[in-house]
Amino acid sequence: MKKSFLITTIISILLIYNCHSYTIDVSGNDGNHGSHGDSYNTSSRSRWGTFSDNGNNGKHGGNAGYATEGENAGNIYANIESINEKQYRLWGTKVFPNKKKESFDIILEKNSPVKIKLLANGGRGGDGGNGGDGEGGQDGADGSDANEFSSGDNGGDGGDGGNGGNATPGKDGGDAGIIEININERDAHLLMNIDYENKPGNGGNKSRNGSGGDGGKRGDGGNSYSWTTESCYGSGEEKVCNRSSHYNSGGSDGRSGSSGSDGTGDTSAGSFGREGNFSILATTESGIKTYNEKYDLKVQDYYLETDDSDGIIEPGEKVYLKNLKIKNPTSMPSPKEKNLDITLQNTWYLTRNTEKVISHNSISAWNSDIIQTPIEFTIQNSARDTTNENLRFEGKIHLDNKLEEVEKGFSGFHGYDTFIIQNPIQITPLFKSKSLLPGEIMNVAWEIKNISKKSYGKDGEINRAIELGIELIEGDIKHSQVIFKDEKDNIQNITSVYTKAVKKLRPGEKVIIRGTLQVTSDSTPYSGANIRSQLQLGKLNQRNETMDIKNDKFIIRVATDYNPENHGDLLLVVNHNTTKEIVQSWQKLGKKLGMNIDIWDISNKGFLKLSQDVKKNTKLAQNIKLKTVIILNDEDILDGKKEKMINRYNFDKVEFINAALEYGINLYLLNENNQPLIITSKNTKQNDKKSFDSIGDFKNFLEEMEKQQENSGLRGINYTNCNCQINITEVHFFDSDYYALENALTELQEYLDKKFPEQQYQISLSRNHNSQNLKLGFKKTLHGTIIVKRDTDISDPLITQNYKNLKEKETGVITPENIFGLLLSLPFDQKISMLDKLLFYGKLTEHETIRELIRAIQVDLATEQAALRKNRISPTHTPKGMGRRLRKLHFLSQYKFKNAISVTSDKGKYIAELVAGHMAIVEAGLKWTDNYLPFWPTSDNLSDAASKELMNKFIDNVFKGKKVIDDNGELHKQSIFKNWQADSVFNNLVEDKISIYKEAIETLKAEHNKTERNADVYKFRNIFLKEQKAYFEQH
Repeated sequence: MKKSFLITTIISILLIYNCHSYTIDVSGNDGNHGSHGDSYNTSSRSRWGTFSDNGNNGKHGGNAGYATEGENAGNIYANIESINEKQYRLWGTKVFPNKKKESFDIILEKNSPVKIKLLANGGRGGDGGNGGDGEGGQDGADGSDANEFSSGDNGGDGGDGGNGGNATPGKDGGDAGIIEININERDAHLLMNIDYENKPGNGGNKSRNGSGGDGGKRGDGGNSYSWTTESCYGSGEEKVCNRSSHYNSGGSDGRSGSSGSDGTGDTSAGSFGREGNFSILATTESGIKTYNEKYDLKVQDYYLETDDSDGIIEPGEKVYLKNLKIKNPTSMPSPKEKNLDITLQNTWYLTRNTEKVISHNSISAWNSDIIQTPIEFTIQNSARDTTNENLRFEGKIHLDNKLEEVEKGFSGFHGYDTFIIQNPIQITPLFKSKSLLPGEIMNVAWEIKNISKKSYGKDGEINRAIELGIELIEGDIKHSQVIFKDEKDNIQNITSVYTKAVKKLRPGEKVIIRGTLQVTSDSTPYSGANIRSQLQLGKLNQRNETMDIKNDKFIIRVATDYNPENHGDLLLVVNHNTTKEIVQSWQKLGKKLGMNIDIWDISNKGFLKLSQDVKKNTKLAQNIKLKTVIILNDEDILDGKKEKMINRYNFDKVEFINAALEYGINLYLLNENNQPLIITSKNTKQNDKKSFDSIGDFKNFLEEMEKQQENSGLRGINYTNCNCQINITEVHFFDSDYYALENALTELQEYLDKKFPEQQYQISLSRNHNSQNLKLGFKKTLHGTIIVKRDTDISDPLITQNYKNLKEKETGVITPENIFGLLLSLPFDQKISMLDKLLFYGKLTEHETIRELIRAIQVDLATEQAALRKNRISPTHTPKGMGRRLRKLHFLSQYKFKNAISVTSDKGKYIAELVAGHMAIVEAGLKWTDNYLPFWPTSDNLSDAASKELMNKFIDNVFKGKKVIDDNGELHKQSIFKNWQADSVFNNLVEDKISIYKEAIETLKAEHNKTERNADVYKFRNIFLKEQKAYFEQH
């Protein structure tokens, strides 16, 4: 068949290649952006020239260049027709934006993956150009000062700033073009191979005018000059002198330059181009019909149904997708006599049984068609991937489509719909794992619910059996020591599965199965058992044969009761997961350390609340004063959720910190992660608010609390000042100081950093401007409030966390890592008390234990040093004052040890190591100026002097007395001395060990590149926390 075209060249192409698109594009080009004007720095420019010179004017900013409009799109006139059963032809004319015409003639396979794209978009408008900023004027030079010989010169005038350049507007986008397609309605299915787009171009972005440059600053006039001269005549008693005053005036200030004006150009954005026109001219039996859009089909509705119609879809069940409604949301009918194949997409949990359904009908504009044939599919049993929780799985349905002959589908035919896969029967345990005292009884209950629309059970509409099975499955408790009774108080044997059936459960109905569990009075403490409950449901196709649909496991542990009269050294917090072997390991460790352990079973008590009374008028916190709480923070799995024990039982961290500060309690927390030891201390303690009228009043309050602190022990009463409000007011005649609140905040921060470097504060401000009139024209202005909250001290960590896994084996408890972690967590006075016991009552069979204890004491002393020496400026002015601030070292120096030891014994060597380690810490922070300027009271040299003085007192207490006990327990005489440096044997021991510690410090310096103030002290402290003990042991 021949056709005539406007140009003679006919392009006939047969596309039998594997590309996925063929594009016919007559879109307009984008417009050019306007160029920006030359721009300069608008700030005024300094001048360093001759006296009195005027400043130069700034340069004007450049004007912007003009943008161009987006180009209008051309037009596409296309025809589509079938050639034979396999091929079709696309031909027509494309008119480019420049009006040039070109023909196209393309032959394609109907079922080819190639899609035709017709594009006639308007070009984007160019952005407007920005005007350039004007240059700042040059400052005028200052005039020269007057002298005896001349008056001062005037200052130079500042130069004027340059004007800003004019901007140009953004330009309009180009118009969209015309796309027209001619087709016979019997070939309408071929439009599935066509995509089109004809959008107007966006307008160009708006611009901005250039800013004018600042005027140059005026030059100051020269200063005036005055002097006196004296003239005398005569001599002797007749000599007369006259004194004359002289004055040369200064110069006048110059004029400041004027700022340049901003540009005044049009800065508007361009507009969108005009809409184009898309039309399909379809030849029908009744004539040509015009449509302004291509037909489309979408899934509108359907419903899912199962064989038993109970409203539940469960694994293994057949499901039917019924009454599938397809909608045509366009003005053009879908193709006639062309089938639409619809297929359900398979997933890992869903398998279709119906390969496809077919829509045979053309759907008219805006109408729908319902497919009567259902789509059958099966939910795989693999969807029930766990029985540890009530099944609730979100499945997805996706329907694919394909129009026959062209083998292409509608892109927006169907997204994803969700449906729920679940069991019709659900169970909820109404109790949790628990620790029971010997002879104690606990209630157990399970709630079973029917969530379907039909009754279940052997007597139900759906006669599938419902059963609850209960079984004792494992544990180290004797089976005879666990007693289960049903709701009629009958003992049931659960060493094999005990089953309770539910004959009928109506839709939405619940039934509760109750019983009791008891451990006998002869049960071994911390033996335990695992009990499993199983919800069983009859199978879909074998209804009298059951399957497990939900399993729950519970732990019953035999507990011991907390005895408040025991007064142990440590409180071990356990739960139902804590085995007998773990408890025995901790008891063994306590014995090794010479410490008694009390046990608090949180799964039996149900809480860990230090404010709870444990006996008349005595709180738990009071009962464990100056002790350490050990929490085995293992994970507790209940209700299908995994949660840390202290979270599960509502451990109140703020309450613990309050009690810890008041009663000297520390916490040792063990988590199940492979991470290093961590010490934390920063936690705000909330108390009643205190209000102050000035920073001076607040300072007086802090210093008064500091005096009381000196007599209040290691953890003092001044934590009560943790939540204070300071009102910042000003009395003034003229304008108030706008920055008064910020200046007061700076003053307070500097004061606290200097005066209390070892303390931590959270400081914030709240602006609340309010003025009132006073007499004689004065005003009183409230600028706002400074809020100060006290944190725990840097040198007083309350919580030590150890992330080593100590749960699995007994050997995990008695390891150097855990021993060190526990010792580190002890309050400092408890550490020294233990040192007393190990040195004077033990025979040093536990060398590793005393070494870990020495390291833990050194960490505390190092942390205290680091806190007080955070700033170079000392918070006190004398060694004695510094000694009082070094509270832990001061406590050590005042401690009254039970007996004396020999300097040359193994015990004496450990004392030497403690002294040497601390003195190395002290010297690590000294600067060369501290050695050569000892009179200068820095925090470092005062700490050095105080440490030596306090260490002398400590050594005097350790080695005092006429009788000493050697390593074999025999008594010997020893002379008394007051200064450890005066004893050559002990002095040599200390000096040797100091050199080893200093060498370790140098090693640490090489590992760290930080140079901040006093960093060495912190680095040395970290050597203990990183468990780098091997270095010291080899020496």
